[in-house]
Amino acid sequence: MTHSAAPTESAPHGEIRAKQLQFDTPREKSVANLHRHSTTCPTTTAKMTKGTSSFGKRHNKSHTLCRRCGRRSLHIQKHECSSCGYPAAKIRKYNWSEKAKRRKTVGTGRMRFLKDVSRRFKNGFQTGKPKGSRGPTKQES
Repeated sequence: MTHSAAPTESAPHGEIRAKQLQFDTPREKSVANLHRHSTTCPTTTAKMTKGTSSFGKRHNKSHTLCRRCGRRSLHIQKHECSSCGYPAAKIRKYNWSEKAKRRKTVGTGRMRFLKDVSRRFKNGFQTGKPKGSRGPTKQES
């Protein structure tokens, strides 16, 4: 690309004429026009996006911690947990999600009550004190 500037003639009232550029190929001319357009056109410099720059402006949360399952799934306006279904009486579960059922099924938590049931079942669910702890029996004669 060769730039040959025509000698500028002084115009009346101090106007300055733009340099005339000569291009060897039409591609060089189109590239130069693209660069000139991108710097002067205001629509290309303004970012009209719904992507990354928009995500930084989000400050409000739609979900908060659930009292029942502890996950951040309780919708604030609906007051309904998207994970366990709180405040519904029954736990939310669907048969179309095999892995979710595996994660939440019985045996994945502490089982505070259920882990003692099998031991008590073997002994017939005995209640009260053991017989030896009652002390010697009184025999009246």
